[in-house]
Amino acid sequence: MSLFSILIPTRNRSEYLEFALSSAISQTFKDIEVVVSDNASEDNTKQVVARFGDSRIKYFRTEQLISAGENFNNTFLNSSGEYFILMGDDDYLLPHYLEEIYKCLSKNSNADVFLSNTAEFDYRTKMLQIYSGANNLFREVGKKKIIERYFNFIPNPHNPTMACFAKQLAEKVCINGKLYYGPFPDYLGNYSMIIKANRVFKTDLITNITGITKKSLGIKLCSTNKNARQEFIVQSPLLKSVPVPIKGYFHVNGFYQVLVLLKERFPNETCQYEINKKLYFITVGRELTALTFQDFKAFDSVYFGKLISFLLKIPFFVSITFITFHFPARLLYGITPEKIKNKIINIYLKIAKKTARSTIYLEKNFKNIEDVKEKVLEYQRKF
Repeated sequence: MSLFSILIPTRNRSEYLEFALSSAISQTFKDIEVVVSDNASEDNTKQVVARFGDSRIKYFRTEQLISAGENFNNTFLNSSGEYFILMGDDDYLLPHYLEEIYKCLSKNSNADVFLSNTAEFDYRTKMLQIYSGANNLFREVGKKKIIERYFNFIPNPHNPTMACFAKQLAEKVCINGKLYYGPFPDYLGNYSMIIKANRVFKTDLITNITGITKKSLGIKLCSTNKNARQEFIVQSPLLKSVPVPIKGYFHVNGFYQVLVLLKERFPNETCQYEINKKLYFITVGRELTALTFQDFKAFDSVYFGKLISFLLKIPFFVSITFITFHFPARLLYGITPEKIKNKIINIYLKIAKKTARSTIYLEKNFKNIEDVKEKVLEYQRKF
């Protein structure tokens, strides 16, 4: 039995899985196992895994397509580590991640949740986003503020989806032996564990890179491509039993349903938190303004329905602002020459570096998430 299990559910993303596996087996802390659950992939996933020839990798394959939640559970049920991390097949762990957790564990053996800072890399735009932080050591924190952020739809740089959890804690929140279910099973499972945790530790140290690709499930949900949306629905069905304020293919709707389920499952622990409807509507607006110029060319009835339903739920002056500013701004950005775009970006970078809050690199020489690793480590050494 290993101390740490790294869980990687996958389906038809072998071109990204290769980097995820490489980052997992390259951890400086070696007492690990890597559990891969292949959800009936039709590509060369099995060959990619076999190519590593590492006995610490355990490979399982389903004979038919199952939901994302079931595939996540497959990795969990086949793991043996005392602690585990669930990572996406398009994500990346920095080499020191588990070693830093082990240092904390050696002084706090009863710790059961470890949250750390994350970077984000978008394969589609080659954009790397890094959140800076001042404290590079794990420290114990109260979980109230963390949970409040979730119920207020506030993005959290301390990524709960690639946090490290004690298996004993996970077993306390399992339903019929299953930890993951629902539209966004990783969020629901991980938030459930944080709610029930006794001791939570957090660091500003960047330990992982979240990958965003055109094949990411959350991207498929918001896609203008109907086949992509259907694949999301098959793998992560939005729960019809949990109503949402605005119906439609919004990423935030799955998150809203997670919060509703948390309140139903843990009424005593969540009675002090209310789902912030106002910020929910604002988040819907953010999703709409995130449309790229390519999306405008593929603007279909689904997005039009989103817009109408959104406008009917917010004050009139907000609607006017949305129509008169955000859409033309996105359209203008889409047709702006690259030279002017780069000037705007450089101005932003100067401001971001001065504030030392966060920074964005828009460098075109990144080929994949492994190339990004050195930039992240270089940036981190500055703080």
